[in-house]
Amino acid sequence: MNFKERPLAIVDIETTGDDELKHEILEIGLLLVRQKDFEVIDSGNWMVKPHHIETAIPAALEKNGYNENDWRDARELGEIMPEFSEKTKDAIFSAFNVSFDWAFIKNAFRTTGAVNLMDYHRFDIMTLAWAAGGDKLERFNLKAVAEFFGVPPEPDVHRALNGAETALAVFRKIKNKN
Repeated sequence: MNFKERPLAIVDIETTGDDELKHEILEIGLLLVRQKDFEVIDSGNWMVKPHHIETAIPAALEKNGYNENDWRDARELGEIMPEFSEKTKDAIFSAFNVSFDWAFIKNAFRTTGAVNLMDYHRFDIMTLAWAAGGDKLERFNLKAVAEFFGVPPEPDVHRALNGAETALAVFRKIKNKN
């Protein structure tokens, strides 16, 4: 498949902490986007059942609003990753802070045995934002970058899908600026 015809998989995850080998994914948000017009062609949102919530960083749980009641119907990561794999086939993985999200997703593929069918390229929306003028910001998180580009930020307690939506809105602003 031609590189420019590959969809972009705009991904945001919520986790129990910042170490992909110690902490767990709690939620995966996905927007599959056509490169030529940045239109969403598919999406997905999966709540993941945690198995070691005791290792969670409390601030991480507070940020993503984790509570047992909302996650009562969460599914096993091993069930989710094959679905994620099929939806993202041939896509280019993209995220705000791609290193963080990719580390957890890559580890999820490894631990579940699901096959990664994505293209090997990665787009980091954070780096694009920095290069498009965001280097002037005092803080450099998705909320600050969204505000800088005139995009409504995620709520303070946020979820994976609205993180992906905010990242896509920032990406669109950067793309339309050039």
